[in-house]
Amino acid sequence: MISPQLYRKTPHPWDLLFNWLAARGPALGVAAIALLLYATTAAPGLTWAHDGADGGDLIAACTSGGVPHPSGYPVYCLLARPFAHLPLGPLAHRFNLFSAVAAALAVGILADLIRSVLLEAGLGARGSGAIAMLSGLIGALGPTLWSQAVITEVYALHALFLTLLGRCAWAAHHQGSLKVWLSFGVVAGLGLGNHLTLALTFPGVFLWLWPLRQRRSALAALGGLALGLCAYLYVPLAAGAAPSVSWGDARDLAGFWWLVSGQLYRHYVLAVPLALWPGRLAAIARGALRQLTLPCLALALWSAQGAGAGHVRRLLWCSGSAALLPALYALGYNTSDSHVYLLPVWLVSILWLALGAARVWMALPAGRLRALVPALLALVAIWLGYAGWPEMDLRDDRVAEEWLQAVRSRAPLGAVIITGADTHTFALDYLQWGLGERRDLVALDGELLAYPWYLRQVQSRYGRPIPDTDLQRLIAEYHAMAVPVLLADPRPELEAVYRLVPEGAFWRVYPAPQ
Repeated sequence: MISPQLYRKTPHPWDLLFNWLAARGPALGVAAIALLLYATTAAPGLTWAHDGADGGDLIAACTSGGVPHPSGYPVYCLLARPFAHLPLGPLAHRFNLFSAVAAALAVGILADLIRSVLLEAGLGARGSGAIAMLSGLIGALGPTLWSQAVITEVYALHALFLTLLGRCAWAAHHQGSLKVWLSFGVVAGLGLGNHLTLALTFPGVFLWLWPLRQRRSALAALGGLALGLCAYLYVPLAAGAAPSVSWGDARDLAGFWWLVSGQLYRHYVLAVPLALWPGRLAAIARGALRQLTLPCLALALWSAQGAGAGHVRRLLWCSGSAALLPALYALGYNTSDSHVYLLPVWLVSILWLALGAARVWMALPAGRLRALVPALLALVAIWLGYAGWPEMDLRDDRVAEEWLQAVRSRAPLGAVIITGADTHTFALDYLQWGLGERRDLVALDGELLAYPWYLRQVQSRYGRPIPDTDLQRLIAEYHAMAVPVLLADPRPELEAVYRLVPEGAFWRVYPAPQ
């Protein structure tokens, strides 16, 4: 006879699955709803909406095994490339769906983190689950993340690594196993391989983990970081294969550093004059109202005054520190898409919102009054979805595709198309090296003619060198060879030398009459 003390009931696999689903229900629910929303509103093809000009370059680089514009984005290339082979419509639409998947996973992980935090703050399973799910939905419906989830860009994946980093940091603080610390390092390394601005959140993360510093955990995290950074090996390996799309010359150390450090765009960093900062701060404040609405913004700010104690209170200030440098970076970055660098700020604000809602929940007496908290969050989510849908819905956006169709049908055989804006430059990359169409055309970026690596790439692409690097003389050389010259973007400096005739999607360049 077996003693009852020696008998242990083994949990049934279905019981384990049910318990796991119950614990992860809010996260899974948020991710599923967000994925449905993003997939429904994703652009059907190549798009320039929401500052999405980079999409053509990213797709062309991924499909050709090349290297996109600085900083090379190796992790994006490695993770997004499999989507090119999915039978899900046009090529660009598949990459748009990759952004949808990444953004949906990001808000799902955020909801899971919020639930864990609220449980530690003393909320029951029911309250923490409801607030986590509704807060995650508000995060999913925020215009910044939603706008990046429906186009081909690196920022949806950036949001995923931000939330993964936060989740790993929380786990490291509570479990402390070497496996968790290793995972934390790997996530940090891979996240840097997608977008270098992830490093701006590291001070806040280090403040959070500093009390736990131990030699073994630090070594595990550093080992994981080194392992994650190995993704950058993709850059020189891809460049060495001489692909059609390859920015810089990453085959040597100098070229590699020029690319991955983003030296081409350094003049944008802290380029906004201090006199313009008040106006940009006001724009961020208006953005915060769009992201959260006034009631939820008030809850988020209120949480900073003392929600919870111990780990939870430290989390508030450490997460705020993690959002500080990205906010300053966005303030000083002088481009039209600088608002996307505020993603860490908005993700942190959702965490603060959840903690503020939890404070109200616990302050109310048990009963029906507590239902007001999830009701308020649900109303905000509904409002954000209703207000944001017209702007975020790109199902009918075909501006970029129509321009490409004009190039397909109207560009003369063997013509040279000179571009100046990323929209047209990257769209032509997508057409030629993503879709494999109209490779008889010679696409030249007039802004890159000063770079030797670009001249070599053009020669490798089309099998012929560029006659001259000065734009006016270059056009004259092509005219002498009876090659049609088109401008994708108007250039006033050429009007005094040549005759520019509009022809639908571009301008035909003719010699000026004598």
